[in-house]
Amino acid sequence: MFTRNAQNGTSYSWRNSTVCATMDIFYGASHKTTAEDWHTVTIQQAVGENGKFSNQERRVLWGSFGDYNLDKVWKLYYDDEKQYEKLKVARSKADPEGVFTPNTFAVARK
Repeated sequence: MFTRNAQNGTSYSWRNSTVCATMDIFYGASHKTTAEDWHTVTIQQAVGENGKFSNQERRVLWGSFGDYNLDKVWKLYYDDEKQYEKLKVARSKADPEGVFTPNTFAVARK
């Protein structure tokens, strides 16, 4: 489904994903460390050089977690820094005063 609309003008050029998993995992307060440990091991085994699913972690904005400062985690969403910088310039032109910036989880203005 990602590749079906690959040329739809969005800022995501990596739309060749074949696996997208969304997990709502709930745990009791006394099991927080166990849940976080499970997440760490799962990410280490699923993605990376020897990853079972991908050699690189990619995320969709609606299913994100962790650090919500997009300037720190842009590599999870965009191909390279050149692409991300181009989006920042476009963002500056479209919203020079930051009126439509709800939080740090948005492409920053250049």
